[in-house]
Parts: sequence; C-alpha cells; structure tokens
Amino acid sequence: MMYISYKFAGFKEIEKDGNLIIFENDLNRIQSIPSYVKVEVS
Repeated sequence: MMYISYKFAGFKEIEKDGNLIIFENDLNRIQSIPSYVKVEVS
C-alpha cells in the first residue's frame, strides 16, 4: 500500500535489496498542504 503512495507522490525506486526498497524524490513537484492541516512554526 505505501509503495503505491510513494510512487504517486513522485518518488522513484533507486535501489532494491530483498524486501528493502530505497526511494528518491527530486522535489520538482511539492504538494501543497491541505486546508484541514494547521502548521505552526515556533
């Protein structure tokens, strides 16, 4: 389930060793924060 989530979020599989998969994201496409999420910086 999380594999598909990462793929939809723009992550690419760069390495695989058995059950371990390492993903990478170049951050070209950053999703905006949903309106129902409140972010506070202190």
